[in-house]
Amino acid sequence: MAEERVVSRPEFVWQNIKVFFAAHTISSIGGLLFLLLTIFLVWPIIAVLVKSVFGPEGFTLQYYKQFITHGYFYRSFFNTLLLGCITTSVCIGVGFCIAYMTTRGPVHLRTPLRLITLLPLIAPSYIFALSLIILLGNRGVITQALGLEWSIYGFAGCMLAQALWLTPLAYLMIENSLNSLNPNLEDSASNLGATEGKILRSITLPLLTPAFLKAALIVFVMTVSAFGNLAILGGRTAFLAPDTYSMIVGEADFNMASVLSMFLVLPCVVIFILQSYLIKGRSYTTVGGKPVAAEPRHIGSAILIPMLAVSFIVCGLILLTFGVVTIGAFTKIPGIDNTFVLSNILNLKSNEVLINSMKMSLLSGLFGGMLGILLAYVIVRGKFKGRPGLEGISLAG
Repeated sequence: MAEERVVSRPEFVWQNIKVFFAAHTISSIGGLLFLLLTIFLVWPIIAVLVKSVFGPEGFTLQYYKQFITHGYFYRSFFNTLLLGCITTSVCIGVGFCIAYMTTRGPVHLRTPLRLITLLPLIAPSYIFALSLIILLGNRGVITQALGLEWSIYGFAGCMLAQALWLTPLAYLMIENSLNSLNPNLEDSASNLGATEGKILRSITLPLLTPAFLKAALIVFVMTVSAFGNLAILGGRTAFLAPDTYSMIVGEADFNMASVLSMFLVLPCVVIFILQSYLIKGRSYTTVGGKPVAAEPRHIGSAILIPMLAVSFIVCGLILLTFGVVTIGAFTKIPGIDNTFVLSNILNLKSNEVLINSMKMSLLSGLFGGMLGILLAYVIVRGKFKGRPGLEGISLAG
């Protein structure tokens, strides 16, 4: 009998383990995800922090002192914050206008506007910098045609490229919240005599506050941490992300690069804490259940025309961007020598790069999508301790 108990004990332990995990599925998945995020996100940030305060002679704050006292680094930090704030404001405003038109505007315009707005999601960020150079560079098509004397290089060009790239992200979050709002609230206010502007100010915009804050967080973080557009269009304008790259590749100063990286992380952390504080303890739920289908409400021209104008301008710029890049793929030197060629497409080296990029994107999309779904499920459904921390770490990535 003693031998039978010894043999059956491992099976009994394994059964208890299975029962435990079955009863704590969400908590177990959350713990596993927290471990993965700690290894691949938190640990690198800690390593960068340590590198920023430890030099060859040990602990030191001289690198932070150099950052604060050096005028160039101060301008870089200020330009990065300013770019993040302006780009975020533009993306939120434009995203709301387009989202309002695709959910409340003329029915025949909803699908075309939505498809065009989402086009930047299928392209790399630097495609906008490339197209802006072809159009508005020193020898750009529009620059020469209109005899313009201003340059696209600098702060304005970076802001425009970043806004075109990140507007779809803000649009998706705002559109999703607009679709979830019960239309009976707006219809009832309209029937009671409220103007479209009053409905926007009193009902629609307040209920979209969580969407605005979340979109602002994502857009701001991606703007200040972006590299491609800033490196191509920045010119002599200082930004933290390109400067960090220059410190690593050009000067091999990893300590100063770590300091610049920490000043990139700092405003993102502040924005996340501020966003969490503004949403915490507030309820934005309207009426439960699926929104009831209703006839499209008439929108006054005072609201319709400005929003359509913004939507058409932005969508036109997106189409122009993709059109320029498409034409450039079949020309020798876009804007200078427009001879039709196929050598760009038939270049075997570029095709190899394309294949490698596709492999990387497919693998990243597969694993990133699976991890994102698990994170969203655990954060929304879970009630375990540390859930806010898990959400914060996931957003920090």
